[in-house]
Amino acid sequence: YQKHPDIRIAHQLFEKDSTGIAKVSVEQIVEKIKKGNGQWDGGDDLGFQSQSTLGPLYTEAMTLKTGQVKGPIESPQGYHIIKLLEIRPYDLADKFSIRSAV
Repeated sequence: YQKHPDIRIAHQLFEKDSTGIAKVSVEQIVEKIKKGNGQWDGGDDLGFQSQSTLGPLYTEAMTLKTGQVKGPIESPQGYHIIKLLEIRPYDLADKFSIRSAV
């Protein structure tokens, strides 16, 4: 857990259609971030999540400092914008959740 703490991110997904084409362009996503000078405030707060629930988005989020934004990040579902809101240290973690995940 100390190497992979729970993190809290804000997230927005721009989905791909059934043919695998994004419904908005990558340029539109980047423009959305630039308009806020990198301070994108959109998306849904996903609450605290573990590496196992976020998968590749966790790895991307862990390259950020709190408050930083990253995107677009491509996945099979579409393109993501994420913002790292908080990292929960081990001493504040829900130990029951950690144990049940093992």
